[in-house]
Amino acid sequence: AGDVGDIIYYENASDPDRESILMTSMALKYGITFDIPLEYKLSSSLTVFDTTPEDGFDHHIAALMRQDQVGIHQGRARSSEPGAILTITSGEFLDEFTGLVRNACAIAIASDNGNPQTTLAAISIDDAYEVVPIARRWRMDGVSITRQTFNLSFDASLLPGADTLIVSDTPDFTGTLQFYQVKLVDNNGELTRAVALQLDDAAMPTRRYFTF
Repeated sequence: AGDVGDIIYYENASDPDRESILMTSMALKYGITFDIPLEYKLSSSLTVFDTTPEDGFDHHIAALMRQDQVGIHQGRARSSEPGAILTITSGEFLDEFTGLVRNACAIAIASDNGNPQTTLAAISIDDAYEVVPIARRWRMDGVSITRQTFNLSFDASLLPGADTLIVSDTPDFTGTLQFYQVKLVDNNGELTRAVALQLDDAAMPTRRYFTF
């Protein structure tokens, strides 16, 4: 039957809202992407993610989160679905949590468009330098997040030429762009590429898109 990750005990009868909240919490905790159109809800009135977005970012969903209601404090996120590339960890994320009141809810959700790692047309950074982005793009959504640093890392062999992180406020990358240097790190003999993505108060909780 496989490993058992959690056992949930009910003291009284469940209801649809509670079931939806628990499904969302467990899916985000373990990086599970629903294969049917479904809303990720943390309360009857708070939908934190929808698996049927118009922009198609409904693959490899994972989350950094704190939700006191169900006892989840999670500072590392990676989708458990095949084809996932990124591991996301918190920089200032958990430190900021220490000042939150009990029953706080803060969450950052990453997803991608499922495209292969083929390249697209080059984007000019300045007159002397340009980058060639891959077709796979990611989306970051936040709830109750202010200024945060997110550390993105991946196996260097998966994206061997990725040396620049490109961040945009639009899914087609025609809006304001920011660029971050990706570093090659020797992690106990395994080559990893890593970059720190900084988002300030003006950036979250509004949506951001990024690629390499």
